Amino acid sequence: GFFIMPITIYLIWRKRQELAQQSIRSNWWGFGYVVLWIVLYGAGVIGQIATIMYLSMLVFLLAAATVLIGTQAAQTIAYPVMFLVFMFPIPSEIYFRATNPLLLISTSISFHILNLLSVPVLQDGNLLTLPNYTMKVVQACSGIRSLVSIMSLAFLMGYLMLRSNMFRLVFFLLSVPTAILGNILRISATAILAYHFSPQAAEGFSHIMAGIVTFIFSFILLFGFMEFFLWLSRKREQSYSS
Repeated sequence: GFFIMPITIYLIWRKRQELAQQSIRSNWWGFGYVVLWIVLYGAGVIGQIATIMYLSMLVFLLAAATVLIGTQAAQTIAYPVMFLVFMFPIPSEIYFRATNPLLLISTSISFHILNLLSVPVLQDGNLLTLPNYTMKVVQACSGIRSLVSIMSLAFLMGYLMLRSNMFRLVFFLLSVPTAILGNILRISATAILAYHFSPQAAEGFSHIMAGIVTFIFSFILLFGFMEFFLWLSRKREQSYSS
């Protein structure tokens, strides 16, 4: 989350020439966005709903750009401003609703993978019981935090490397199964280490390294998807030119 703000500033800085060439045409419709910001911020403060307060910050930035410079400037910075969403904490409602399904999905698929690899294991909810070790896939291992990190990375890569908004959307959606697959790989690898080596191999530094390795795996998979979309973009441009 701490990297999102400087990255957003950089993304807007990349648009500095485009913004400088735009004539200042203050749009009074921007005050509608200002009113929306006031309503959202007021509702967030009165209702003590942090998520609404955070979203009001994004509305304020777009409103200020529309009022002070013009609609075109607001459209130019819209993507970088939207990227700020990943700076905010995960809303508790979404966190708790998404955690349990992610736990069960990751644990169940890992259980089947271990069976295919002839690793004796029993599943009971989010528990994986090995002959010499019992793994409990807790909330911290649900993968939701890595999911948000992969989604933010996909959003950034799509904005910088793809031109088609449709490709950007599909690429962004692919980040969800990519992150889930990475988490499944981490759980499976941890269980294999515990069974073939020792339970200590599934804890401490090895556990942290498994998380880092699986995140790298998710990034490589995401990069493969990006190469595919770039290939599709080149094919589409060639078809249009011909």
